[in-house]
Amino acid sequence: MAVEVFTRAMRWFTPDVFTGYRQAQEQLAKVRRWQAEVNRHIRSLRLSRASELAVARALKLIDARNNMRGLSPEAASFRKVALLWCGLTLLEDARNTCPLLARSGPWRWLIQSADKFATALVNVLPGADEEGTRFYEEIVG
Repeated sequence: MAVEVFTRAMRWFTPDVFTGYRQAQEQLAKVRRWQAEVNRHIRSLRLSRASELAVARALKLIDARNNMRGLSPEAASFRKVALLWCGLTLLEDARNTCPLLARSGPWRWLIQSADKFATALVNVLPGADEEGTRFYEEIVG
């Protein structure tokens, strides 16, 4: 669930969004690299029926938040960063609760690079981390 939510949040962050910001583009490339590694790592895992239902519920909630129609550019940017923070929090949660799966190098490096990326964005859009934490609580609630 964590990886799928994170992947959906990351879709908003493409290199062209950060044109002229070399450091942001480089950090985004690191996040994408480790995201691809983690996706390869978990691709073969089978989910229980309960897990499938939890993932479906989480994705429904995230997809509702992913709708940016009617939002000002500032509000849409804020929400995108909040969704990223939610995905990062879910990755951290998975690492803490599923050590055999999540303590791999790629998982650790994904969280590390995503945390640096998300923290930089939250510095530009204060409060997005708190909103992302609310999204997280809604999912795991």
